[in-house]
Amino acid sequence: MQEPTQRISPVVFPEHWDLPVRPDSGSPISLDAFRQTEFQLKSDLRLLHEGMNLQLRVVAESYPARHRTHATAVLLMYWSRAFHYISDSAQLLPRGSYVSIPPLVRSACECIAAAVQLSGEELGDFLAFMAETLRPHEQARATEIGRGSYHAGGTLASNQELGLVYRTATELARPHFGATLIEVAPESNLQKLSVAFGDQAFHFGLAQIELGWLLSLSSVLLKTALDCGELLGTSDETGRAISGFMERTAAMVNSAGRCRIDEIEEGLERRFLISNFRRQPAGAPRRLLL
Repeated sequence: MQEPTQRISPVVFPEHWDLPVRPDSGSPISLDAFRQTEFQLKSDLRLLHEGMNLQLRVVAESYPARHRTHATAVLLMYWSRAFHYISDSAQLLPRGSYVSIPPLVRSACECIAAAVQLSGEELGDFLAFMAETLRPHEQARATEIGRGSYHAGGTLASNQELGLVYRTATELARPHFGATLIEVAPESNLQKLSVAFGDQAFHFGLAQIELGWLLSLSSVLLKTALDCGELLGTSDETGRAISGFMERTAAMVNSAGRCRIDEIEEGLERRFLISNFRRQPAGAPRRLLL
């Protein structure tokens, strides 16, 4: 196999990640959503802030020249995409833009799975692509990139935590009837179909589900950092901080009374059970089955 010709440059990365700040202007409904998100989900947001900055800490520790390999590069490339998806979701959530988050979370899951497989046993696929890309294409008078189509289905199937987030986010990202009803008409019942067009009002249940996804994905990424400690140069001190974060995240997303989505089997069909679904924390919790 032909080897790539590119040298690995130092990785450029931000020094820290901050939670979204309250906007100076906006509709009263969206401003109220921001206020309630900060108040009702303060612990979730604080934990997410810790997890995002732990990710940057791992990236910083991978900076020395000895870690500038193609395996590290492909891991960080896909990790960067996932980091963006999580960060953008965190910006959208306090604005009540719950409908926009599932597609971002689904893409984050696919990139995390790709990072795991391509930095490990399937690194050869990436090296083969890099050996052929970034060359002149005379006919198009362009730089040849190529598609390099790839899907890391094995990790999505085998990693329990990542796979659950992927399947539930995918269910809500698709234009299915049930997902559309939950996201756009969540107050509907047998007596009425209550459509809320462009709704930005705070929804405690949806916010808990989606923040739970972001925390779980941060945990999976940091677990990957532990598994790839030699590749990334992750220190023992950072490893201990990651272990503590993972324990607190597991306790948070699995806590009693939290709105969450679980998979259940009904006959030969996999279905999704949403527990503790409610608009406000004091509201009566509902159980919804997709």
